[in-house]
Amino acid sequence: MRRETKNTKSRAGRRAVPLPGPLVVMLRSHAEDQAREREAADNLWAESEYVFTKPLGGPLSPNTD
Repeated sequence: MRRETKNTKSRAGRRAVPLPGPLVVMLRSHAEDQAREREAADNLWAESEYVFTKPLGGPLSPNTD
């Protein structure tokens, strides 16, 4: 497991955080762009649960990206 994805909170420490409307619009637009990138990459796409990824879907490296 990658260090930056390690679970650091208890269930009690998790909560929903409201996002401003313009940010939601930007994130949805990003998701649509990423879906097009996924389709173009075809079988080269590395599926992950990250919102921001490398061009082929892999996770960004906190040390170099």
